[in-house]
Amino acid sequence: MKNKIIITLITALLVSTSAHAINKKYRQQLERSGCTQTSEIQGCDVTKTKEENAKAGFVSPYPTDNITAIKKQKGYCTLTNGGVVDIKGACEFFQTGSYVNVQGKAEENGVHFLAEIDNSKNGGLLIGAGTFDLAKGKLSKNTPLEVSWPNGYILTIKPE
Repeated sequence: MKNKIIITLITALLVSTSAHAINKKYRQQLERSGCTQTSEIQGCDVTKTKEENAKAGFVSPYPTDNITAIKKQKGYCTLTNGGVVDIKGACEFFQTGSYVNVQGKAEENGVHFLAEIDNSKNGGLLIGAGTFDLAKGKLSKNTPLEVSWPNGYILTIKPE
């Protein structure tokens, strides 16, 4: 009987636990500062204002308040490192001015990745599994739809 009660309580706790990616306070900080989660990794300060972060070059050039207004394209992305395929699968990407944003998901294990590329600075950031940097810094453009980072990561996009 005790086991049934314990199992029921544990199940109730697990079901009632929220699984939000960010909380309300952090979302407000992002909105006030003009930072994104990606730009925060690059040094954008969520405790500063949009104006202060813009002076430091961190405020996103595309609208964060209405991101759905940007037409996303679908494609198939392959992420390799040293000739070995790390991730391959469906992806979405959009470009605003010189900025390109690519979001994809590995078909074999569901791991997500995000790439933000600034063509005007020939630089970019690549994040794997949403939590860690795979690569950042100067990029080489092999073709208009393929970029490589100095550490060997290559992202190839094949539009639908």
